[in-house]
Amino acid sequence: KAFATSVDLEAEEEFQKEKERMAERDDPTRQSAKEVKSVSGWGSWAGAGAPPPKKPRKLPPKLQAPMKKTENAPKRQDDGMGTVIINEKRLKKTSKFQLSEIPYPYKSREEYERALAGNLGQEWNTVQGAKEVTRPSVLVRAGKIIQPITKKAKGPKRGPAKF
Repeated sequence: KAFATSVDLEAEEEFQKEKERMAERDDPTRQSAKEVKSVSGWGSWAGAGAPPPKKPRKLPPKLQAPMKKTENAPKRQDDGMGTVIINEKRLKKTSKFQLSEIPYPYKSREEYERALAGNLGQEWNTVQGAKEVTRPSVLVRAGKIIQPITKKAKGPKRGPAKF
């Protein structure tokens, strides 16, 4: 960086610090400081002259939690990219716009995404083709009263797609 100024270097350092903070915040393996395994005095007698607390009983092996693997934190999508931060959290607000299953005529996710990637405007398609693609699924005459939808007609909510 031959022409980098001190402001540019400071901005890069600040960006790297922000990226590290986000990676630490989103790390599922980190232990919370608030997480306390046991509270003194609970489940045993306390005070002067009290007997020492009993050790907690061990569960039989078939009821114990599985052993945790001792490996590094999972890789982030933006680990190899120096100037990018990718938010890996699931956004509940956007989940209602995701499909739960692939629509009928398509067989795979790639085929459906390829169909969506095509352009729809009159600049790229014939006039008749653009009309067919952009035609509304429900046609209503002008001035006709449309009754509002009821909860019964909506049906159950579907979750996000599981491809």
